[in-house]
Amino acid sequence: MLRYVALHWNTRSDAATAQAMSLATAIRSQPGWRLTFSGEGLQVLVTGERAGINESYPLAGNRGLVLGRLFDSEARRIEADHFVTAPGETTQIEDTGGRHLVDRYWGRYIAFVVSPGADAQVLRDPSGGLPCFLVRHGDIDLCFSWLEDLLNGPPALPVPEIDWPSLAAQLALGDLGGRPTALEGVTQVLAGECVILGPGARRSRLLWKLSDHALAAPLDDVSLARDTLRRTVRQCVRAWAEVYPSLVLRLSGGLDSSILAACLSADQTHTAVTCLNYHSPGADSDERHFARLAASRAGLELVELRRDEDFVLERILDLALMPRPAPYAGRIAGRTDAELARRIGSTVMFTGAGGDQLFFEFQRWWPAADYLRIRGIDRGLPAALMDAARLGKVSLKEVLRQAIADRLRKGLPPPLIHRPWTLVSEAVWSSTADAERFAHPVRSEVAELPIGKLEQVLQLVQVGSYYDPWHREAAPELVHPLLSQPLIELCLRIPSYLLAHKGQARGLVREAFWGDLPPEIARRRSKGGLQEVLQTILDRNLGFTRELLLDGVLVRQGLVDRQRAEQALSAQAGAGSVRPGEIHMLLAIEAWHRRWTALRSQRG
Repeated sequence: MLRYVALHWNTRSDAATAQAMSLATAIRSQPGWRLTFSGEGLQVLVTGERAGINESYPLAGNRGLVLGRLFDSEARRIEADHFVTAPGETTQIEDTGGRHLVDRYWGRYIAFVVSPGADAQVLRDPSGGLPCFLVRHGDIDLCFSWLEDLLNGPPALPVPEIDWPSLAAQLALGDLGGRPTALEGVTQVLAGECVILGPGARRSRLLWKLSDHALAAPLDDVSLARDTLRRTVRQCVRAWAEVYPSLVLRLSGGLDSSILAACLSADQTHTAVTCLNYHSPGADSDERHFARLAASRAGLELVELRRDEDFVLERILDLALMPRPAPYAGRIAGRTDAELARRIGSTVMFTGAGGDQLFFEFQRWWPAADYLRIRGIDRGLPAALMDAARLGKVSLKEVLRQAIADRLRKGLPPPLIHRPWTLVSEAVWSSTADAERFAHPVRSEVAELPIGKLEQVLQLVQVGSYYDPWHREAAPELVHPLLSQPLIELCLRIPSYLLAHKGQARGLVREAFWGDLPPEIARRRSKGGLQEVLQTILDRNLGFTRELLLDGVLVRQGLVDRQRAEQALSAQAGAGSVRPGEIHMLLAIEAWHRRWTALRSQRG
């Protein structure tokens, strides 16, 4: 897997220079690492590069490099030599403070630019495809993607302390998408953000904002929006597919993964595509019927594998040391992902992640409020109200009342999407007033958006995952083609009442790909899930679950109500008394804490 560590220091300090050289030498001494850039006060070290897939694009004049995968916003792809041999591109990137890179290209990348005066700029692409974190180590700023590279190798980074207020905010409100992590001193660079490293305090600016595209002139013609959406989805998916000679597509048989299958069909791409469907007993866990329809329609091979219901939960104690606890429930099948990828000679897996947020799977009344804010009272309003009532399953009167209330709203509405945590203590809920400091800054810029578009923006601050905290290098590289910058920008411009066309969740994209999908999938309203298999795994690991959760740090810190947790895990507790996904997330936090505690104890 592609990983990097960048070091920036003040070259006028002999001590800082000596420390940086010592650390860079130590990293380079580890197998697979190489120095890809060395400039004034900046060195970038990389492992896991692959030509044409994850590589370094040097800027002219030794001004820095772009690491990852780039596409041209006009031609949808770009060859490395075109970028390297264009000094004018480097000049424009420098002159615009990095904005030219964001406007002219897209993909999955991190850029490092050395500025006059030995400042360095770190820019993460708008999709957030590659992780990017910062930490101060002595006199050096370290920018990295995978924390264990700094913890396990010589000289090891000091073990950070846990940021309990940040962890409590995550428990109460979910991932708020802000710069702080759950470790003190470790921050993330946001998608589309440029951070300037220099002798003084770090400075940053968002070169690309979700809110800018959501506030842009709306694409308010249904035919044009439908055709543009179809074209952009196909272009983004195919651009990514052309990068790889072969790939595995995680095909659930839901709408989003089936659209990917249609775009990757045998007559549309030269890439060898193998579809993978996981199934298990249960009403929501077996989608093989739909997956078979989608694969057959696209002319693609389908491999069906049963989920591991006998999974041993103690294995979560081996999760990687991440800056914040990572959900593991969707990763349980990672071992078989890797086995299939190796068998077909592939190193990558495509997923349909992001489709719910982009295409508007929110079954609420919001599109009516958006219509009233954008178009006002016109002859199309009655139909918009009826569509929203159908979508949100509420009365026409209630839709109209809510739409008027939102039209008169000042500031942010109360949170409408949140995790229904049932085991979190009252103390956590009462502390959420301070949670805004952990939130993505976009929250302060979207108050005037209509509510449907506002909630879409807030959901999109959470970027797709890249690394597998469990299987590490053994796991195939994850690619989420729907979370590509051109498609994100487009969907933010399309009003929610068009995305939910005819009162259907994801109605516009259904219509756009109607002729490419089996009718059963194009009309499908149900969604598969993991709840039943996750409950089975809990039942078969009840002793371990009780010990880890009831005697764990979350209870000791007062973040989880022990009495409610004990009741939820009792033999008498009925299935569904607490969502199994919530318990698995709490277990992930406990396992994460244990890993950090063990490392701190090991270091003495």
